[in-house]
Amino acid sequence: MPLGTRRLGFISELVLWYYAFLIKAIAMENQLSNFLYTSRLAPHFPLTGVAQIVKQARELNAIRGITGILMFDGENFSQYIEGPKDAIRALEKSLIADERHTHFDVRAKSDDVALRRFENWSMGFVDAGESILEQLNGKQDKLAIEYFSQAALAADVR
Repeated sequence: MPLGTRRLGFISELVLWYYAFLIKAIAMENQLSNFLYTSRLAPHFPLTGVAQIVKQARELNAIRGITGILMFDGENFSQYIEGPKDAIRALEKSLIADERHTHFDVRAKSDDVALRRFENWSMGFVDAGESILEQLNGKQDKLAIEYFSQAALAADVR
């Protein structure tokens, strides 16, 4: 086989390998994860501080490619977030360590999310009635996410 033909074959294989690498990297970068939890406002944290939490979350989530909804009934939180896996896992760690809330309970999380549920909300906020969050009690995984999503879509999201 002439040298030029071998070189062309090697270059073709290299180009194919590079395209396969790029496709895999893009797929990994676009892998979506989600996280749903409930918690209670910490006794030392003022009720008026919740608006600041929402404002800060909207700004940071927009930068990180995270979307979601936060429900609050005056005492209890329920939040669903979705976005790039690394960003969601980093936010999860931050939320668990956040002293502005207590009784942190993970309801669902997945690293295999096909589509966003709340793509238009960097952090939508729902002033929820107690019944919405009470009814989420005992629900886990996909059932918890489905219930939360239905309640959020039926609510007045701001």
